[in-house]
Amino acid sequence: MIAGLYERFTLDPLRAALLAAARRADMPITFLTGRDAASLAWFTAKQHARIAADARQLGLCGLNETAPWAPGLLGPA
Repeated sequence: MIAGLYERFTLDPLRAALLAAARRADMPITFLTGRDAASLAWFTAKQHARIAADARQLGLCGLNETAPWAPGLLGPA
């Protein structure tokens, strides 16, 4: 897994890992990116969350204020 901020997610720092993965079928690469450290931490947490055996309800929500709100959902005031 390669994680980083959008602004630093360029080919130069990733080149060696991408070339190594291209040469090995047993080395898959996944990427997690975020606009800042807080959003990157949130995306990482969502990828690795596990459901507890005794959970009765489940919910994992994120907020994207740039996306349009679906009809019937409360959006930003």
